[in-house]
Formats: sequence, structure tokens, C-alpha cells
Amino acid sequence: MRLPRTLNVLSIQIRIAAGSPSAWRDGIVESVVEETVRVRLLDDTVLELQVSDAEGIPAVGEPVAYHPVAEILTGAVQTTAGITWDSGQ
Repeated sequence: MRLPRTLNVLSIQIRIAAGSPSAWRDGIVESVVEETVRVRLLDDTVLELQVSDAEGIPAVGEPVAYHPVAEILTGAVQTTAGITWDSGQ
């Protein structure tokens, strides 16, 4: 398996994600506006994430995983992403 290219992810974020692997949440990118990515998780929760690097923005329809504690969004590219909105299920 090929690992994603990593942008703006700190080593502490990687350690946090490794220490809590069950926190990863899978989803599909619904929309992208500038550096804001809207992701629908498999449990039907919708998140809006602010991505920290324009090169790290996934495409609409791309499967991704989000780690809310480490604030990592991963797909074809792995980058830092913080929640700006959560549908709150």
C-alpha cells in the first residue's frame, strides 16, 4: 500500500493518531470551497474542515479519513485539518 504524501502534519499529531487508532472516522468529500472541505462520514455526520495547505485539499468524491483528536485528514494526501462545523449527531 502506498502511503499518502504528508503536508503540514506535526510529529506530535502523528503520535497522537498512532496512540488512538480507533478515533479515525471514514467519509467521502462532498464539497470543497477554497480551503474548506465538507466531509460526510459513514455514520452520516457532516463535518466542515479547514485544511491548512492548498496542496493537501482532496477532491470531491474522494474517500478520506479524519482523526478529530490529532486533526489529521488523510486521503491521497495527508494534511492538518481542524473542524469549523459539525452536524453534531
